[in-house]
Amino acid sequence: MNNTTRVVGNNMGHDLLARLTRLEQRDEDTQRHFARQDATIARQDATIAGQDATIARQDATIAGLDTTIAGHGTTIARLNVDIEELQVRVFPLRSIRATILDMHANYTALDERSLLVERNESAHGGNIIEDSILIRASTTEERESAWRKSFQRIYGFHLSAIESRIQNAPSSVIKAFNMHANCVLMDRWQLNSELRQTVLDKCKIFLRVWVFDSSLSVHQDVIQFEELCATYSSL
Repeated sequence: MNNTTRVVGNNMGHDLLARLTRLEQRDEDTQRHFARQDATIARQDATIAGQDATIARQDATIAGLDTTIAGHGTTIARLNVDIEELQVRVFPLRSIRATILDMHANYTALDERSLLVERNESAHGGNIIEDSILIRASTTEERESAWRKSFQRIYGFHLSAIESRIQNAPSSVIKAFNMHANCVLMDRWQLNSELRQTVLDKCKIFLRVWVFDSSLSVHQDVIQFEELCATYSSL
């Protein structure tokens, strides 16, 4: 009886020890499994961190490109303004060449006379855009001061009153200024003093509204301008 009890007790002890060993083995397997998962997660975290860094660099590159594109857009806008300004400045020279070509086409004597007048005015008369640019680009204060006085005499108004707006002035305003200058500069107007003074007065009346009201971007008095043009063309 006692021997049997001991045997049974020993068998139970062996079973418990075996189960404990298996549990310890499972625990070790589980720990290794968790360790492998932790390592995998760590590698994935490193990969994600690397991808985040790549995305951050790409975002920085895109931001730099956006800045570059914006800079190019500003440059292009300035170049377009320069091109428009050059086109305005070159136009009188092209007008001169155009009248030469027109004179050798099939025009009447009256047409030829009007073309000669137009060419002479383009070469020797008013050109307020070019004159305002030349004055502002003057290399000496003495010369600039002298030219500003000439400008006032030729165009009827001080450059300081219009120089910030003249480049973008309406075409009717530009033409009226140049008509005023032609009456001052061209010989044919010196021989018609009464008509010359009439045109000068009408130019000043028409221009005064635009000169002294900086809020006006377009001169509204079309009828007044047409009357001025008709009077000017009557010579």
